[in-house]
Amino acid sequence: MEKLKEKLTVPNIIILFILLQPIIDIITGLSIQYANATITFGIVIRTIFMIFLVILGLIKADKKYTMGMCIYYGFLCIYMLVFLVNAYMENGINLMFVQVKGLIKNFYLPIILVALIPIFKEYKINIDRKILATTLMLYVLTIFIANICGIAFLTYKAGDKAGTVGLFYSANEIGAILCLLSPFLVVDLVKEKLTWIKGIYALLFVYAVLQLGTKVPYFGLIILILTVMFVCIVKGKTKKMKHLYKKAGILFGFLIVVYLLTGITPVGENLAKIYGDVFPITKQDFQFGKKQEPSKLTEFKNFEELKTASVSGRNDFLKANKEKFYSGDISHKLFGIGFVENENGKIQELKLTEMDYYDILFCNGIIGTILFALPILIFAIVFMRYSIINKRVLGIEPVYSIVMIAVVALLAGHVFVSPAVSIYIVIILLQCNFAIRNDKGEIEQ
Repeated sequence: MEKLKEKLTVPNIIILFILLQPIIDIITGLSIQYANATITFGIVIRTIFMIFLVILGLIKADKKYTMGMCIYYGFLCIYMLVFLVNAYMENGINLMFVQVKGLIKNFYLPIILVALIPIFKEYKINIDRKILATTLMLYVLTIFIANICGIAFLTYKAGDKAGTVGLFYSANEIGAILCLLSPFLVVDLVKEKLTWIKGIYALLFVYAVLQLGTKVPYFGLIILILTVMFVCIVKGKTKKMKHLYKKAGILFGFLIVVYLLTGITPVGENLAKIYGDVFPITKQDFQFGKKQEPSKLTEFKNFEELKTASVSGRNDFLKANKEKFYSGDISHKLFGIGFVENENGKIQELKLTEMDYYDILFCNGIIGTILFALPILIFAIVFMRYSIINKRVLGIEPVYSIVMIAVVALLAGHVFVSPAVSIYIVIILLQCNFAIRNDKGEIEQ
């Protein structure tokens, strides 16, 4: 019992929670797939953890920061109360749980960011990048094993596109996670000696990306490889480290292989449906009998058609929700249109644009958007101040992740407004903060 108490420290609890994320998502996926659950295990356990962090943050913060936390959480509670009152006045008690769940998901990121800042400071928490790489591999192994066993869920429920998502429910969320955590695996392979175990991990990761069938992790992988290649070449030239040229060459060869194999994978099939045959090898090349003529590259008539294809038609929902937002009264503009809509007397869950910047503005209004963005902006200002004072720069892993966070949130969503993804955003941001403020930090090595 004493040994258990010694290990059950706050840093270890946070690390354990990070490592348990894939398990939480598996249970959530199974509960939705087979029990059609509306209150999922994921939202329940992550809400409980959020409350735990808020209470602990208030206890551990210094007096000045505690005052700031109370003011922020106070305004946020007032906003949520007004939001729910508006929702009740418009639609009554109908789908009120959807509104509450939407609020939790949309504000999960700033709430835990504000709470974790004093916790990380008090306990001097430094999450080793290997923790994030291990978490990534748990997602990857689940996708691989479930697919090999034939029990994987389809990425697209309608069945109009190819791909499987393991035992997870949301392919967009899993794709975003693979994209954000990928540099902690890839850079680790480049920086340290390549072993056969790491080689297998890399191949399994590429398999998961290609098998998922969504664009985000695939293009994220391509961009990451190109970025690491560029860094290797620059460092090899400036620091006269010739072995980095060899690694850049290996990465280039690996990139060519990935490109050649893409056409016979689910993500290649899906890209071909949008853009035409852009890969030299397809599944048809391995089929016997009469083969179909290869489709030509898609010729888009204008930029609007290209944009629609690139964002999978999300701009149609964007137009609809934009109209609801601008045509609504002042309460809609200030507090948002919410997460429920009334279509000809039928009250149903609102179809989001899945482009986070717009969803936050339209669903939560101007005041909600300010409350969401305020902690992140303050954190960014303080972070830049310390980086200038300490004359420190970040490594490729967090820089790539932060850039991809901003891009994916715009194009594919399920980043800022998804607790399953936003927990990693907060951890990465706080690790950046640790690296800038301290002489040593795993994330910037």
